[in-house]
Formats: sequence, structure tokens, C-alpha cells
Amino acid sequence: MPDLWGERLTAADLRARVGQVAQIGGLRRVRRMEGVEDGLDVIELRSGGGLELDLLASRGLDLGAAYFHSRPLSWLSAAGFSHPGLREWLPDGFERAFGGGLMTTCGLSNVGAAGQVDGVVYAQHGRASATPAYDLSTSGEWVGDDHLLTVRGKTREAVLYGDCFEKTRTIRAALGQNRVQIEDVIVNVGARPAALLLLYHFNLGWPLVRPETRVQFPSTGQRVVFGEAGDWQGVLPPDPQYAARVTEHDLAPDADGWVRLSVQSPTTSFNLAYQGHLPRFSQWQQFGSGDYVLGLEPGNVGVLGRAAEAAAGPLDFLQPGETRTIRLQVSVEATGERP
Repeated sequence: MPDLWGERLTAADLRARVGQVAQIGGLRRVRRMEGVEDGLDVIELRSGGGLELDLLASRGLDLGAAYFHSRPLSWLSAAGFSHPGLREWLPDGFERAFGGGLMTTCGLSNVGAAGQVDGVVYAQHGRASATPAYDLSTSGEWVGDDHLLTVRGKTREAVLYGDCFEKTRTIRAALGQNRVQIEDVIVNVGARPAALLLLYHFNLGWPLVRPETRVQFPSTGQRVVFGEAGDWQGVLPPDPQYAARVTEHDLAPDADGWVRLSVQSPTTSFNLAYQGHLPRFSQWQQFGSGDYVLGLEPGNVGVLGRAAEAAAGPLDFLQPGETRTIRLQVSVEATGERP
């Protein structure tokens, strides 16, 4: 039952008050025009409770700009969300097409640095975020007194004589709730075993990220991957001399198997939970001027690239027909003063 502006409303109550649910929230498909975003297909999600989120259909249904009561949650890079047809497959091609946004999917054959393994060249952070979704569907329907919003689409990452993956992403929300659920089902649709490298790159920005913000992880151990060691729970003001830091954490799941963490500002609590085969967690702290972002990155690998991961230990291979299911949940709530 939606909780809208202090009222708990049944389906009948809401129908008596509005001509259509779109007055409150819902899903809308749009196509961007001009600049690097020209032709980008986007699904706009409005929860009716204050959460607004762009789902980037042209970029694998990744999560773009996000707002809570009109305040930004996500960091947006200077590069913008370029159409995937504009990505340059050069060493710095990822940075030129990385728009940031609330969540960028990295993989499915490489995460982190570009490199070459067994004669195959792997691009930085892979191709997942530059692959358009197909078989797209959107729906908004009443189930009892709950109005449920669902978006579903597939992507395929395949190459002749090489790895072939298919990912089905389902995104769910409910009217009046500031929570989004993401489910990825990834299957090896090829004829030979294939290594799956996967990381979910959440990117939080100002004003959620500011010196008063605190990071809360169930961390049982940390190690610096690059940059200098420092306070991983705090946030610094923008500094033009700041050098990026990546820290890998050992995170303990709750009894139900979900890992839960939060980022708390004086006005907003951003909460992330995930479940599935994501045993690694990287934290990206980039508090430079103009590039002011906090990254939360659950994955099954770190960020040093396929070559480094293969040298460090066995990769996560999927047999033909084998499936991995990953579930993530994002929720937002007001804390302290109303946002």
C-alpha cells in the first residue's frame, strides 16, 4: 500500500484522487537528443516517494542520474553518458565514456585495468556498460493495493571463437517506496567454459558525499590496492591535489546472506545491500576537485584487471549453460533535517 505524503492509500483511495498513476510516479521511456547522449534510450523511474532514477537502456540498463527529493545522489562525470557507439576502444576509452551515474556494470570478461591474456586484448572494465539492452519491457500494475514498477531487458556479450554471456536484468520498485531491487541472471550461452569477471560500480556524489558524511561497512579487514592508506570511513573536502585511493575490504554478510552497508549524510541515508557470488568489495575514494566521488564496488574480482586476477588465483569459470544470479537493493531515506 503506497505511503504518499503522509497518507496510506489503497488502490481505490488513489484512483479517487488522480486520473492516472502517472500524476504520482511511474515509468517513462525517452530518447535523448544532442551531444554525446544523442540517441541514448532512457527509462525514467519516479517512485512517488521522492526517488527519481534514470535507467540507461542503451547502456545495459545501468543506473544513471539519481535524485532524492530533488537532491542528487549520484556522481556524474564530465564525460557524460555517451551513446555506446561513441566509445573509443583505446587505453583511455573507458574514461572518455564513463558517465558515472548511480551504478555502472563492469565486466563481463574483464574488470579493472585493460590488458592482454593468452593473446586476447581485454578493454578496461569490459563491455557491459557499452552494450545496449534488447527484449526490453516495462510495466506498472496493481497487485492488491501495491502498484509495482518493473523493467526487464537482456544484453549479450559474445565473440566468435570466444566467450558468450547473456545477462537478463530485472529492476523492480513500488509506488510510494524509495527502494529499487536489481536482479541479474547471467548465463554462459557458449559451448565452452568462460571466466566471468563482474563488478558493480556505485558512484555517489555531492551533496550526499561531503565532509560530514560517514561510511558504514561491516568491514573485518582492509588493504590498500593503490594510493595512500587513510580514513576509509570519512570524506574530505574537494582538493585539487588529491590522489585517488582504492581500498579492498573484507565484508561480513548478515545471517540471511546479504551484505549491508550505508552512507550517512546529515540529511540522507543511502543504503546498499547485495547477495550472490560477490566475495570482493572495493572502495574508491576520489575527493579531487571536479572529480568528487565515493565509489562502492561489490564484485567477484578486484580492480587490477584480468591478467592480475588470473596470476593471483583461479578465475570464476561458468560451464556451458551454467548461471549466476546476483541481487542488489538500493534504498534511500531522509535523516535529520528533511532533504
